Amino acid sequence: MKESKYEELVFVYGCCSVVSFIGAFIFFVGGICFFNLKESGTGLFVIFISIISLFLGFYLLKKLKELQAMGPANYNKKIQAKKYAAEQQRIRENQRLKEIEIKRRNLAAQGIVSCPRCASTTITALRTRPDTTAIGYSVARELIGSCDVVNVCQVCGQRFYPGV
Repeated sequence: MKESKYEELVFVYGCCSVVSFIGAFIFFVGGICFFNLKESGTGLFVIFISIISLFLGFYLLKKLKELQAMGPANYNKKIQAKKYAAEQQRIRENQRLKEIEIKRRNLAAQGIVSCPRCASTTITALRTRPDTTAIGYSVARELIGSCDVVNVCQVCGQRFYPGV
């Protein structure tokens, strides 16, 4: 018989919290042993790991109790609601992208430059400077005049080359 996602999650949270508490105990005992061997730096590190493991165990126990209080029916409703919200978000994003593409095509047909991301027409052209890490190379590029021009959208900040 196939277990539900809820039952699997309860099992995993339970097992992980138990393993975390056992690990915290083992690390703590190991830290005390290192202190007895006059390895105080290593002992402090191992005790620190045991404290982190202990906090992880308590966090997982808290999550397990929240999950058990929610119950399988409410958990499934919550998962369905998240899936529905994600699907609606994807549909809205696709619709927005289609509208932007239609707007960009109309502007391109009129010969107006627009941003490829948001279809805004407030565009600024910037001349990029040559790389200054290689001094001889940058001076040669500057003398030749091989600097690039980049368009920058003033609405969303998208950078793109002219003609895109």
